[in-house]
Amino acid sequence: MTNSIIIDNISKSYLIQHQGAKRSTSLREDLVRRSKNILSGNRENRATEEIFWALKNVSLEIRSGEVFGIIGRNGAGKSTLLKILSRITEPTSGTATIYGKVGALLEVGTGFHPELTGRENIYLNGTLLGLKKREIDLLFDSIVDFAETEKFLDTPVKRYSSGMYVRLAFAVAAHLNPDVLIVDEVLAVGDANFQKKCIGQMGKVAREGRTVIIVTHSMVLAEALTQRCAWMQDGQVREVGATKTVALEYLKCSQKIQIGSAEGLSDYKLRRGPGQVRVTAFASYDAEGKGVSLFHRGDRINFKMTLKIFQVCKDVSVFIGFKMGISEDFIAKTPPLSVSESELMAGQEIDCIVEVDTKNMPAALYDIYIMLSPKNPEAFGEYYDILDSLVTPVEIIDEEGASGIRNLVPSTIKIEDRRLHGEQ
Repeated sequence: MTNSIIIDNISKSYLIQHQGAKRSTSLREDLVRRSKNILSGNRENRATEEIFWALKNVSLEIRSGEVFGIIGRNGAGKSTLLKILSRITEPTSGTATIYGKVGALLEVGTGFHPELTGRENIYLNGTLLGLKKREIDLLFDSIVDFAETEKFLDTPVKRYSSGMYVRLAFAVAAHLNPDVLIVDEVLAVGDANFQKKCIGQMGKVAREGRTVIIVTHSMVLAEALTQRCAWMQDGQVREVGATKTVALEYLKCSQKIQIGSAEGLSDYKLRRGPGQVRVTAFASYDAEGKGVSLFHRGDRINFKMTLKIFQVCKDVSVFIGFKMGISEDFIAKTPPLSVSESELMAGQEIDCIVEVDTKNMPAALYDIYIMLSPKNPEAFGEYYDILDSLVTPVEIIDEEGASGIRNLVPSTIKIEDRRLHGEQ
């Protein structure tokens, strides 16, 4: 089998400006500023800049007609690699050789002009792929039927919801006969039925001898769609091979590093809130008390967490949300669970076990969101502590595949209150 894509030693760096660096508002100002620094030997601004390597010496070969997966944690370099393959950005070093036309769906809005209508964007994308108008005419009805957006075809896409945007964008990318179809984790904003349609369409594209590259956080989806995949970590390819083998090693590594650890969250950076109460430890366990991240649908997940009280407060509730991919919406969530309705004093620590029933949750890899708030957080206007996208993912698998999405999941909470003597 011939290779469709050859990636040879690709690296990509970005210059990060930290607080204190003087930002340039134009290319001219940037050139003037850098020239002055060089001539004067001034290192003041340079000290506030840092080179970040998003990719480091990545090499891969992807075969023609192959559905190839790329997995890894957020920030591993997956999307950067796809942007290079899609010619959105250039590598700092190395080369990528692609045989044929590329159709890409990287994020909501990529490749669409917001002021143009859905109809106009279909023709624009087709033209960019090198198709003639009569060729797009022949494919037009199939694209519209697949996207289910006929009613809004003559509406500017800037007025589309994220779901409508993705439906049309995927339909265009998959139907305009690209030789290579590249799909990032954007299908998470679509509903369950549309995701199934997309999976079927990607299989059809591969059967026609074209190549599909898909980035996903779901090991279930990776194993269902791909024969081979690459596991990326810290901008490098850690392992390439049969999807089942690589995915298993990835999950084992995730569990070893992140799950069931006594390591706390006192210094966790991705948090918001005034901090009267804070989550200082968090882990997921199975019904037998073993620290794991992989569950079968129908299993009970025990989330164990420790809350520390820093200021006097009362009516504390815990809320846990499950997010998937780039979606900002909760795929599933617990109701607010009351920790204490009485006044809590500074220095107290409270151990909580939140039990979550997964029988109505779709199979996927989830990022966990935690909010501590007053008893009635409906307005989301007041909260004590919020942790976004914890580095403790939870994977739910189902041999029969994902079912419909349920919003509210059954859950209970158990509390153990203890005083830290002498601590303020």
